[in-house]
Amino acid sequence: MPKPAILVAYYSRTGSNRKVAQALAKGLGADLEEIREDRSRSGVLGFLASGFAGFMKRGAKILPPSKEPSKYGLVIVGTPVWAGSVSSPMRQYLLENKEKLKSIAAFCACGDPGNAGKVFADIEKITGLKPVATMAIKGISPGQNASSYSDSNFKAELAGFIARLR
Repeated sequence: MPKPAILVAYYSRTGSNRKVAQALAKGLGADLEEIREDRSRSGVLGFLASGFAGFMKRGAKILPPSKEPSKYGLVIVGTPVWAGSVSSPMRQYLLENKEKLKSIAAFCACGDPGNAGKVFADIEKITGLKPVATMAIKGISPGQNASSYSDSNFKAELAGFIARLR
């Protein structure tokens, strides 16, 4: 029996989650979908606006995705942590597609590991689906290349996550 197709859908304001998503997609032979907005969240004002939107648990106006999530047996979602919550663009993606999701897994690159559990609980609440696996990559700073991030730590966490998904 063939394995179900996998989609890695992610949002990344600074690039940290992009690096993790790319490594995951490569390791799993999965398709990749970047969730994008029609606005920039760069700089200090973008950071502050993002934190406020996360705190308020707001969605965001996102551009139409190119991949249809209902065609995948597993969708792995990746999000930064905004004020202890799912990022607004990922929140919007999940709200718009929750009926199309068959099975999910989740990851986040975060500075504070205490927030990862809140984010994963938030994803479950939004979608009504319990993630089959979760991964929090701690301490990736903006612009740091996740593929070389504390090589032993990142590679071990990534390998463990991939093994749980297989």
